[in-house]
Amino acid sequence: MSKVAFIACSLALGWFAATGSVGSGSVGSAVSQRVESMMVEATRAHACFAISLDQAIAMVTAKYRARVNRATTVQEGGRVVHEIRLMTADGSRVFTVRVDAESGQEI
Repeated sequence: MSKVAFIACSLALGWFAATGSVGSGSVGSAVSQRVESMMVEATRAHACFAISLDQAIAMVTAKYRARVNRATTVQEGGRVVHEIRLMTADGSRVFTVRVDAESGQEI
């Protein structure tokens, strides 16, 4: 589950709690249970990463002595990959480095 979905679930659960929908009837209870389940799933998914995006950025900027232009985390075929676009210190070259979030290895 992405960070955006995790945040959306958190906001939805907060809204249900604020409006009193949580626990008031079967629909409110079922929705709140599903939102809570999604949040637990998201927490487990993020906990399995050996390396965070910030750690991957630190690793590749030190290795290549370059500046970060853009960094994102994407899911590709069942694995999570940090994609980091770098620019050399002199600005002569832009390139992308990909780091497997679970193993921490550059791919």
